[in-house]
Amino acid sequence: MEKYLITDFARYRNDESLDMKYGREPVIALMPDGTLICVITTGGPYEPHWDNYVVILRSRDGGKTWTDPEKLFSHKKRGVWATEIYTGYEHPMMVLYTYTGDNPYKELQTFVSYTYDNGESWTEPRTIAAYANGLCLRRGFKMSNGETLFPIYHTNMHKDFGDFLPRDDAHFWDLSDHASGVIVSSDGGKSYTPYGDFGLHTPTPQDGEFCDFDRDNPSELWEPNCVELEDGHLVMYMRASKRPYINSAESFDYGRTWNFRGSIDLGSANTKLTMFKIKDTAFLVTNVNKSIESRDRTKLQIMKSKDCKDWEFVAFVGEENQWIFYPHVAIDEEHETVYLSYEDVRRHYLNKYSFSELGV
Repeated sequence: MEKYLITDFARYRNDESLDMKYGREPVIALMPDGTLICVITTGGPYEPHWDNYVVILRSRDGGKTWTDPEKLFSHKKRGVWATEIYTGYEHPMMVLYTYTGDNPYKELQTFVSYTYDNGESWTEPRTIAAYANGLCLRRGFKMSNGETLFPIYHTNMHKDFGDFLPRDDAHFWDLSDHASGVIVSSDGGKSYTPYGDFGLHTPTPQDGEFCDFDRDNPSELWEPNCVELEDGHLVMYMRASKRPYINSAESFDYGRTWNFRGSIDLGSANTKLTMFKIKDTAFLVTNVNKSIESRDRTKLQIMKSKDCKDWEFVAFVGEENQWIFYPHVAIDEEHETVYLSYEDVRRHYLNKYSFSELGV
């Protein structure tokens, strides 16, 4: 395994023109010519915030060295955030969002941008195709039937229609919750069809009863990731806020219908996880601590499984007790290489694994 530093935002703390005191969610992608790109959300004192914007960095030597962050997308009146760069269409597509600062993504607007020159330039963002706006797209992949699937989540709002509470209000998150599902495209992103809509209020097939859910203090299912185990058989894992366990759902018809399975006995530290598949093996990268406290986002590890039921430990991403999180991956099938990016809010890292190092 090779480890590299993508960037350290401490270098830019005194550069008032950039306002980069921190960086969140390094999303990495491999361009057709072999260039690695990484987009990171920064700007303002935290996220979500009115001043959030997206920077881009590039590496042309396999992740060893990176360009300085370059402001890519910003908005005069709204925050901007990016969660995905999908390379399975004819041209790489970036997914980004605008939002107001005084809300937990209750009125997300979803946009896409394309590159025709390996990430050097990107088109003006335009609203995503119908039935996908207002949704947060996570790591997409092409299914065995040729369709593209993106796990998604959206926010259900139960109050504050005319008055979003400010971030420092103790009730900022009250009476809104996230639900997960997927969108599927069979025409290269020109149109999408949504399927599934499950949260912790969804009955599970085991007992037919509602899961633990308090409408006034909801636990949320969001930041889903998904793999296809066999043709049409999909398994989705989701972050569950205010619960220290991963939640899961399963489909046997290419994502058309879903069985919500509820929580599984695998800790998540209330943070983003990443799933991907190489050959016949599924991989999961997650902070395994059974805690909802951000200080416990340690033990970031890679695991593998043939069935997404029995998981085998592969390796810690950093030191076992290192405070690192928000993993994202890019896979180079031709050179049998996995690029894994992650962060600690200030520093953003890249680990480079061969398939053989991961046991495939």
